[in-house]
Amino acid sequence: MAINPKDITWDEISIQDVTWDEPVATTQKIKPTKAKYSVADIPQAAVMNAPQDVANIASGLANVVSSPIQTMDNLIKLSSGMLSKALPESVMKYADKNKRKEAEQVADTVIQSYKDSYGSKEDIKRTLAERPVSALLDVSTVLGGGGALLKGAGKAGQTGNIITKTGEALSQAGNYTNPITGGIKAIQYSAPKIGSAVANVVDYLGTHTGAEAIKQAAKAGFTGNKETFLKNLRGDVSFTEVVDQAKTNLETIASAKREAYKAGMVNVAKDKTILEFAPIDKSFEDVSKVVKYKDIVKNDAAKAVYDKISGEVNAWKNLNPTEYHTPEGFDALKQRIGSVVEQIPLDEKTAKTVGNTLYNSVKNSIVKQAPSYANVMKDYAEATDLIKEIERSLSLGKQASVDTSLRKLQSIMRNNVNTNYGGRTELAKQLMQQGGTDIMPALAGQALSSAFPRGLAGAGLGAGTALGAGLVGGIPLGLATAAIQSPYLVGQTALRTGQLAKGIKQTLGTNAAQQAYPYLYQLNRTDPQGLLSE
Repeated sequence: MAINPKDITWDEISIQDVTWDEPVATTQKIKPTKAKYSVADIPQAAVMNAPQDVANIASGLANVVSSPIQTMDNLIKLSSGMLSKALPESVMKYADKNKRKEAEQVADTVIQSYKDSYGSKEDIKRTLAERPVSALLDVSTVLGGGGALLKGAGKAGQTGNIITKTGEALSQAGNYTNPITGGIKAIQYSAPKIGSAVANVVDYLGTHTGAEAIKQAAKAGFTGNKETFLKNLRGDVSFTEVVDQAKTNLETIASAKREAYKAGMVNVAKDKTILEFAPIDKSFEDVSKVVKYKDIVKNDAAKAVYDKISGEVNAWKNLNPTEYHTPEGFDALKQRIGSVVEQIPLDEKTAKTVGNTLYNSVKNSIVKQAPSYANVMKDYAEATDLIKEIERSLSLGKQASVDTSLRKLQSIMRNNVNTNYGGRTELAKQLMQQGGTDIMPALAGQALSSAFPRGLAGAGLGAGTALGAGLVGGIPLGLATAAIQSPYLVGQTALRTGQLAKGIKQTLGTNAAQQAYPYLYQLNRTDPQGLLSE
């Protein structure tokens, strides 16, 4: 049956007919319910709550550090309050009552904080589950503080030594349980790896300069070589300047080689053993077969070198053996032969081989008959080989052009092209370590000096990627994409990142700072309401 809306009537309600219930007065304070944890629940809860706990600790430390005056005031009140509670009333009755009351209130706040955290088994389990990092800081504070007291109390004698060693052990345990120290070490270990991965990604997607250049830019900021990097990045110095630096390093290595040789030869000079020429004669006999077939000369240039060196050796044989046939005397003969070999043109390969073979025969004869000389020559030979390899791989020899040298040096940064990158990089590291001047900041600055990705393909791809990002994500994303494709901007950013990392390490990473963190954290207990930050 249909209902006609016109037939519906409504009763009128008078405002006087409305009554309100009176609120129930109560003075009972509702306490928040505290969670309870079994021992088995603690590990999972601790993992879940650790991030928030770390955030709270960081906030508390920031409050303490950013309000030094209030922090110092609270520290004084805390010390005074603890002292007031420890000393008898007969002593404290002379103290200012208002100041004493304020100090004891601060002390009571800290004491209550510890009671809430560790007052019962349930409180301990709750603290471990909900504030695991804070619990470690508390343990570190107790161990470190107790260790410091025991080390200070230790005196001379057996008992004093035991007390001191116990204090040292407790202090060490305090360091091990300090979660901030562990966290900083974890960051120091992982940061280079993360930075390397980021550099590889940015280079692949954007700069196309080689990830090594980005890494070295960050390193320049961290180590303080920013001036060299920036001058090359901005083009304020000639790019060929790095070639001069590399050659100076090479000369430093050569100079060190000569000095080490001279120092080693001091002991060799004391060896007055008369050496035999027989091994050298045997080498001449073998080499003669290279330059002649029976009575026919096979190579005129090689024969000339053979005769020249043979004449030098025969003349040496006729000299006074006690002066010239000693290890030091044979070394002089070797150098005489070396001067002959150095004059042989590079294109006379057979003659060069003959000269080197006879030179080495004299050297090997000394090494076999004089052990002290063997040690000197081993180091000398290794240094000589290193210099020759650097000259060859990086084109730093006297005959190489500056342009060739520069291209070889700059190729160190380009680990994403077909170059002998690995070998050149290792040689460059040795060149810097033994030469004394770091050339990497200059090379990184040069590699990142362009505003656009390297190469036509890189520039075209970069522009297209930035445009595509702008169409999809809007102007902000387009600009961000363009920024990571600019070697110049990426270089500046990497440099600033390195400087920031250096600042963090200098302020937060020192041993003194890490040992102070637990105590600074405890000071935050004097201000549980966060008043320091107001």
